[in-house]
Amino acid sequence: MTFDQDDIASTWVPCDGIRLDPDVQFGQPCVNGTGVPTRAIWSKIKAGDIPDLVAQLYDLSVKQVNDAIEWENRLAAAA
Repeated sequence: MTFDQDDIASTWVPCDGIRLDPDVQFGQPCVNGTGVPTRAIWSKIKAGDIPDLVAQLYDLSVKQVNDAIEWENRLAAAA
């Protein structure tokens, strides 16, 4: 977690490769260093696309795609 000058949390990295930042996609979980929401990746995978194709579509590595899938699976399991 990072903090701003007022010592208020400004970003959060809940797991490897995932970042929540209110200045990026209104704070939605995104692939770290990008503006690609993990939900968009997860939706593509759920629709039947393979991680290699999704990585190519979003200009990501397969590891980044897998990190996003893992995050979204964690969210689904917690619901």
